[in-house]
Amino acid sequence: MGLIHNILNRPSKAQIERLLDEIDKNNQLYRSLYSFQLDGIPIQRNMSMASYVKNSYESNPVVYSIVEKVATMLSRVPVGVYDDNDEVFDTELHQILLMPNNYQTWQEYIKLWEVFYMITGNGITYAPTLSAGNDRGKLLDGLFIVPTQHVEIESGGWRNPVKSYYLDINYRENIPASDIIHVRFPNMTYDDASNFMGMSPIKVAINKIKAMNSADAIMQKTFERGMPPGMLVKKNEEYDKERVVEHQTQLEKAWNRKHGKSTKAGLPVFGQGEFEWIKFGFDNFRDLQIIENSEHGLRELCNIWGVPSIVMNDVSGTTFNNQREARKAIYTNRIMPDLEMKLSYVNTRVSPAYGNLKIKAKWDEIEELQLTRAEKIDWVKQLADGGFISRNRGLEILGEEISDLAGMDKPLVAFNLIPIDQIGGDMPTDDEVNKGLDDAGIDDYKLRKVI
Repeated sequence: MGLIHNILNRPSKAQIERLLDEIDKNNQLYRSLYSFQLDGIPIQRNMSMASYVKNSYESNPVVYSIVEKVATMLSRVPVGVYDDNDEVFDTELHQILLMPNNYQTWQEYIKLWEVFYMITGNGITYAPTLSAGNDRGKLLDGLFIVPTQHVEIESGGWRNPVKSYYLDINYRENIPASDIIHVRFPNMTYDDASNFMGMSPIKVAINKIKAMNSADAIMQKTFERGMPPGMLVKKNEEYDKERVVEHQTQLEKAWNRKHGKSTKAGLPVFGQGEFEWIKFGFDNFRDLQIIENSEHGLRELCNIWGVPSIVMNDVSGTTFNNQREARKAIYTNRIMPDLEMKLSYVNTRVSPAYGNLKIKAKWDEIEELQLTRAEKIDWVKQLADGGFISRNRGLEILGEEISDLAGMDKPLVAFNLIPIDQIGGDMPTDDEVNKGLDDAGIDDYKLRKVI
């Protein structure tokens, strides 16, 4: 019956053509942007992604330190499974939070995801699902991080610009786009459909990172070879042009014996005759401003990722009053937006197959995001003074024992406040006010002077 029903209700060729025409009209933007993209043709790949990983995260200690701190803090954010606003337990989604795949815990998985996201501007997850049966839509093997630097997107033409993903490491593996969860940094480059891959934050700071890496290389070579002391040359002597090479070789041998190891750095070379001293190079690292360059690079990179530099031990460059405020800024500027975006994709693509459930972060368990004791007392006092809660309710919120005193369970109401609906009519005149006071037997106001 189902087969016959499907055959009889199959759309005709004319209906399909009308549907495609309607799609064409509603996708004029895609047609104008991606009309050059042919089905099966890879979208231009950013070959710099691999260098961003190798020359920044794997080579630059400042980049590594910032990303490692943020990713570690994000991995420690507790998450739970919720049915609407009520937390539930022992569901199938809890197995994903326990072990997203067969070799990673949730903390390890989400930390690696954040590292890729911050370095390459792309957090790509392989999430294959069952396509049929009662468990349709549920994860087949789990969630797996895909290395962005080895990913290439295959176009399906302008109607379907992201058809599949190619993973190209040892050999090319084609993965349907339906099995990929892709979170991107904004990319404003639309040439050759490059916008479908996120822009790496490293791209903005690549020159600064190269300068920092070069400074580190100079320090390493200097420590290996020693600080250059200068050059010894003979003065007031006629040189035999035929023996220039011989003299140069002898001087180089003497130089290497003296300066070939860092333990002999700074020792001069002596020879026969009268010499003069010619200084060259630099005396110390301060001349090269290597330390200043590193500190400036730290602040620039922290700004790019929204991380206060004080948490990276940059005390001189901070405007925050304390570490707690700075750590709170990391959560609000970087961790909360990144994790919420990641979970929104998971809750859209994965969670529906497991019922009316969603994975949510427990931000109320992050100490830096909560009020301090003094801030909480002030907040409760305002609620109690405004009549919103009783004094005993305020004590409960503060975790204190309630009082048995009379009236502590009742909210206080300001005596000088009246409901707005009881205000009406014109304001009384002075004569009407005086008559009312006289009728009430109040006359001491007459003895007061108006200043």
